[in-house]
Amino acid sequence: MGSRTTSLAIEVAPALALAVFLVVISPVAAGEPVDGWAYPLLAIAGLGAALLRRAPLWGFAVMLACTCAYLAAGQPDGPIYLAPLLGALGVVAAHPVTVWAPVAAVSFAGPAAVGEGWSPSLALGGLVWVAVAAAFGAFLRLRRAQAGEAQSRALAEERLRIARDVHDVVGHSLAAISLQAGVAQRLLDSRPAQAREAVEAIRTLSGQALDEVRRELGLLRTDGARADLAPASVGLGAVPGLVAGIRGAGAHVELDIDADGAPVPYDVGAATFRIVQEALTNVVRHAGTEARARVHIARRGDALEIEVVDDGLHAPRSPSPGNGMTGMRERALALGGAFAADARAQGGFRVWARLPARPS
Repeated sequence: MGSRTTSLAIEVAPALALAVFLVVISPVAAGEPVDGWAYPLLAIAGLGAALLRRAPLWGFAVMLACTCAYLAAGQPDGPIYLAPLLGALGVVAAHPVTVWAPVAAVSFAGPAAVGEGWSPSLALGGLVWVAVAAAFGAFLRLRRAQAGEAQSRALAEERLRIARDVHDVVGHSLAAISLQAGVAQRLLDSRPAQAREAVEAIRTLSGQALDEVRRELGLLRTDGARADLAPASVGLGAVPGLVAGIRGAGAHVELDIDADGAPVPYDVGAATFRIVQEALTNVVRHAGTEARARVHIARRGDALEIEVVDDGLHAPRSPSPGNGMTGMRERALALGGAFAADARAQGGFRVWARLPARPS
């Protein structure tokens, strides 16, 4: 209801202002009074502007007809010429050149024909007016093209972000499920109770992964705010739970968070979670459960630094960069941060990122 009222106000308020202007200023500009019955024509000519957003051709027709009737009756000219000219701009804004070009010509030629008649100076003024209308149309087309490109770019970036999230969720979940499956396989005969716990963990992990993927894919079908659909478990505060899940799958991970308890923007917290998630997934995938990893997150001034290091006991010296590594880098750079990842001289691998964390 509120948005409809606002929309009507946007349409009606300028039309009322134009109507009042024509009624008050026309006799003043002419230096002589107008007939009493001419005032309604002036008012309707101005009020016709209220139709320009929804029905520009009808609005223009009303403004042109009132103007021509006013001038044909011998009333003094003046601001009344504004009505059809502004109406023509409304048509230019909404229709292609094949429609607005003749409208722009008629908006000038019609009142001139029934008013003082044609003259060389008036013809020149008509050409100038059509050129102005053409420039206005070109400006609007450029603005719309730029807006369309910006919208397409934003959509592409959002889809890329969703693809990164789905990749991280699926990759992390599969790696953790693989670890738990290995645990269940080893303990199935000797310790069946613990094997059942591993199977239950697999069930939980797969359910969580499906929920997150469903939420992310749901964003492709809605234009709602991300906060309404984003997983609540993604953020700086969710990192301990993420690490606990990796530990539960059998990996050795140390966690050290020194963020002063200060809040960080949602997108920074989400990027931190995803970077740690992908880095630990790579540790499990490449180094196995025998490797030891350390996650260190610390606030440095207005930035948050993330470091994930493993000893790489069973890892290749330098894992080949894949979508996960590219995704971590893109997340950091998209926020205006920095990212680095490389093999360590003493063995293992190091992932480091610095993200701006000034609270909004």
